[in-house]
Amino acid sequence: MSRTTRVVILVQVLGGLLVAGACATTGSQPPADGVPTPSGARGAGDAVAPAAFVGREPLQSCGDVRLDQGESVPDDLYRCLDEAAATGAELVVTMPTTEGDPIVSYYRVGPQIDGVEIFVDATRDAYGPREWAHLLCPDATSAAAPGTCQEP
Repeated sequence: MSRTTRVVILVQVLGGLLVAGACATTGSQPPADGVPTPSGARGAGDAVAPAAFVGREPLQSCGDVRLDQGESVPDDLYRCLDEAAATGAELVVTMPTTEGDPIVSYYRVGPQIDGVEIFVDATRDAYGPREWAHLLCPDATSAAAPGTCQEP
């Protein structure tokens, strides 16, 4: 399977998680318990984070949320990103795979970002490719609706 095909599938899966999550109820949001990869270079596997992630500009935080199966990102966190599009912000979301492995997504907006930028750390997905994805979503109408995304 080519890298482009894997990215298309990842975008479809990510979109499916967002749609499924939008239909679910949201529980209380405990801290992420350190699951997201620190702004350093590696995820839990051997995959090295992309240079664009490691060197990304620090932005205001819109939160760091860990979701359980069936939970969705609270609307106020997406609203935080939408309201910070002119100044810049980042939201970290950890969602479990069907098997319970964490997938960590970093949603970013800002004056230097066209639409929404998403970094996905799937290095802990035992049944997945165990790699990072970097996506740009220039057609995003909001952080909750990133639209069509592609690799830079």
